[in-house]
Amino acid sequence: CMCDNCEATKHIALFVPSLNGGGAEKVMVLLANGFADRGYDVDLVVASFQGEFTHEVSVKVRIVNLNETRTVKALLPLKRYLSKSNPDVLLSTLPHANIVSILAGALSRTSTRIVVCQQSSPSQSLFGGWKRTVLRQLCRTFYPLSDMCICSSDGIVEEMHNLLNMKTSKLKRIYNPVDEARINRLKEEDPGHPWFNDPEKPVVLAVGRLTEAKDYPNLLHAFRKLRDKRKAALIILGQGPMEAYLKKLTVQLNLVDDVDFLGFQSNPYSFMRNCDLFVLSSAWEGLPGVLIEALACGANIVSTDCKTGPREILEDGALGALVPIKNSTALARQMSKALSSQVPVQKKDMKRFNREHIETAYISELFPVTDIRF
Repeated sequence: CMCDNCEATKHIALFVPSLNGGGAEKVMVLLANGFADRGYDVDLVVASFQGEFTHEVSVKVRIVNLNETRTVKALLPLKRYLSKSNPDVLLSTLPHANIVSILAGALSRTSTRIVVCQQSSPSQSLFGGWKRTVLRQLCRTFYPLSDMCICSSDGIVEEMHNLLNMKTSKLKRIYNPVDEARINRLKEEDPGHPWFNDPEKPVVLAVGRLTEAKDYPNLLHAFRKLRDKRKAALIILGQGPMEAYLKKLTVQLNLVDDVDFLGFQSNPYSFMRNCDLFVLSSAWEGLPGVLIEALACGANIVSTDCKTGPREILEDGALGALVPIKNSTALARQMSKALSSQVPVQKKDMKRFNREHIETAYISELFPVTDIRF
């Protein structure tokens, strides 16, 4: 049956390389905390217990640290964990971790159900260069051996089927969860940045790891075009490998006085609530959680129409403007238009991203009805 007492005996393990400040890691922490709140026995297994989200894991969740510096080195430790603990299901995310999970499940010879998550667009993240080509071939080989692949958007489902030859019966779209109650609480805090006190200088906000996918150079070039025509300030929240390059580009574009890199912020929602415009400049995505969070904060939004996610989230442009990727002129034009608009931002319906709703959808895939014994 599906009574609470039976659910409480179910053992869920979630595997992620680390708890660095990316969207995939945030989703895994949210899910782990949510499953634990529902009474499940939850292990959060990490190759390395480090990162910005380490302090957001619930005390109800058991941390299993495999103490490995690279995800691939976690294969045998994860296999030993599965053999010893034999959880009912192992849920993993990010391609390297997914492949390791599938292999560890096979080597452990346990009955553990292996479910993988695909959070980014395969057509973008698995193409270009020999490393991505190798990773794509590994995904094409091993992903079909999983029990289920959960995709964060309809676009990813389509690409997984067309590009990786996965059967549609093993693909399920489940949006990423958003903790709206927490967002509503934290967004009322003061972001504590002086730029929000200048009514003559509207604040543009971008949030996300400083990586190639987010295409911050496009945003900086667009912002330069915008600032040449009007006063404006840009705040960027996030850390990542491109930080030094982006700061150098900011100097080259003569934007130092109007751009502030604030690194990772545990409460980005107060910034989203108070900014004049939220911008997503990504070249590709999966389902950008920051865009959903910005909606929850009532932000005015402009986003690139990248693969995949923004068009689904913004309902074909009804909830925020969409512009072509890698087009700083179009992005600057739409940013200017959005800042000049006097139309008030409408309250967004967040039901499809509700945390409890998403958790329930995950549970139905982690423990399909056919697995239930009467």
